[in-house]
Amino acid sequence: MQAKLAARLGLTHEQFAASLATYGYVLFWIACSAGVILYNKWILTVWEFHFPITLTMWHMAFCSAVSFGLVRAAPSALFLVPPPPCALPRWRAGRAAETGTGERAKGRGRRTRN
Repeated sequence: MQAKLAARLGLTHEQFAASLATYGYVLFWIACSAGVILYNKWILTVWEFHFPITLTMWHMAFCSAVSFGLVRAAPSALFLVPPPPCALPRWRAGRAAETGTGERAKGRGRRTRN
């Protein structure tokens, strides 16, 4: 079924799987955010906790600890992060630098490609 859907969308199997994983991560993120909001609301109303900034600090500390633990302890296969994009070609980076300094506007910029 996935192969047929991928073919209908004009995607390869790898592209379709990556897109599906991305949508899954986004839905998981939204569900977790909604859960945290509802849990915070419950703590603030039912327990009558009158320190929302402290609650936010606890939440951020917990998220930081979990993120640090996952990055340090989890295998790299858990994070499906693509490799970083290659740097700009040298001639484009040079033109961006020339544009930023205004050398071309003054007539002193190089026009060579490296």
